[in-house]
Amino acid sequence: MPVPSLAQFKTSTRLEASGLRRGKLRDIRSASIKPIDDDLRAYDAVRNTPNLGKRSQALSTLLSECARWLKAKQAKVSTNSTARRLAITNLATEAFNELKTINRASGTDFYNLNKSITTGGQVNYQRKGLSAGYSNERKMYLANNKTSSPVAAGFVHAGMANLPHTGFGRNFDMAAEAQLVLNKPFSSLTEQDFALIARGYADSIGGNTTPDLVHFSNKAERSGQLMVVYQGYNADFENINGQAFDTQDEPAYMYAMDEYGTLYASKPTGLAHGTNYWNHSSFNAGKDVVCAGMIQIHNGVLHHVDNSSGHYKPSRQHLFEMLTILQGEGISLAAANISIYQPAPVANHTDIHTTTAANFLLNVNFVDHHAVRIQN
Repeated sequence: MPVPSLAQFKTSTRLEASGLRRGKLRDIRSASIKPIDDDLRAYDAVRNTPNLGKRSQALSTLLSECARWLKAKQAKVSTNSTARRLAITNLATEAFNELKTINRASGTDFYNLNKSITTGGQVNYQRKGLSAGYSNERKMYLANNKTSSPVAAGFVHAGMANLPHTGFGRNFDMAAEAQLVLNKPFSSLTEQDFALIARGYADSIGGNTTPDLVHFSNKAERSGQLMVVYQGYNADFENINGQAFDTQDEPAYMYAMDEYGTLYASKPTGLAHGTNYWNHSSFNAGKDVVCAGMIQIHNGVLHHVDNSSGHYKPSRQHLFEMLTILQGEGISLAAANISIYQPAPVANHTDIHTTTAANFLLNVNFVDHHAVRIQN
């Protein structure tokens, strides 16, 4: 269907009156919906122009505004909000479909479509936050108002492993406090513990050494360089330039699927530079994910995916959720195998169950009787 005109949209989003006028409709445009009206008016002005650039820019702006409204109103449960939510979700979908028709959809547009459908349609994907201890990366990032990269959990891990053997530097003035922290399990560390061990370990390496940081990508970086598009224009999985996505230059790529079902992937080195760490929290700035792990895509076709993320430690249910999302988008899983990482009944060990994606989707509780057991 074509993108509705402003007049059509206003008709579909009129509010039901209350009190003595219940059952009547009111054409009241609140401050929250007026930006959508304005963007749709702007698109009406260019919808018939041969200038595809102008049309795509207007559609992209409209789609972004729809996603903003839907996220802001996702908790509203009134009859009016529900009716408007449906109309705005449909508007976002039609705007995106028109963008794809003129082959101008960008990474940001795919992100905003997923955001619109998820929040507007009240889809509740299972989500997984950073595991205990690792969550300090996100907490430190927020504490700094997202203005600086946080200390990397890997650097703190290294400090907890090495400091008992090397000891603290001579000039480190909080050795007694840090020694107490070393007696804690990593999963129990607070933000203050995290920062203290990082500083102590950096000092022990060299007096002028600073702790290693983790690279957190921002939205522009994610949608511009890391996004994997599915369904693409010509293949199941594509990069944002419309080329078949391929991971065969590495044994596997790291990936994370965010809470809206948007998939990001990169080489294990990602976009980090210098000493900055690159891990699964890097993709989504430490926010919740549907699943994370390693993925293999050959010329646009999914071949293998797992849930092997130490930062998030997603369960088999999270891997199942991700595959369900892909299947729901019409992605072929015929060539895909999966590996399920789950805690073994033996302490400090992990069992790896392997099967096909199709078999796993038929039985989320699949057990591989030849599972490989590895030490953590």
